Amino acid sequence: MTTAAERAQWEAWAREDAAREGVPADGYVALIERESAWDPTAVSDEGAGGLLQFMPATADDYNIDPFSPAAAIAAGAAYLVDIRHYLDTNGVPVESWDTTLAGYN
Repeated sequence: MTTAAERAQWEAWAREDAAREGVPADGYVALIERESAWDPTAVSDEGAGGLLQFMPATADDYNIDPFSPAAAIAAGAAYLVDIRHYLDTNGVPVESWDTTLAGYN
C-alpha cells in the first residue's frame, strides 16, 4: 500500500518531470492517478505494470523497470512527448494536451 509520504514524493517527481518535458503537470498527475491510483505494483489484465502502466515492450524501449516509481515517472513524461510528436507527424491534430493524454492509452 502506498503511504501518504510516498504519494507526495512521487507527485512532486511527476510535477518536476512534467515541467522538464513541457507536459501539463496537473494532467500528468491525473494520468498517474487514473492509470494506477499511485500503486507502483499495479498490473493490468493486459500485462501493463507500475505507476504509469507501461507495457513490457514500452518499458524496454525506455530501458526502465516499470515498477520503479522514479524511473516510470520520468519515462512517462518523456513518453507523452513522444506520443505528441507521433500524433503530430501522423496528421492527428494535437492542439491541446488532452489529445496526447488520451493517446497514452
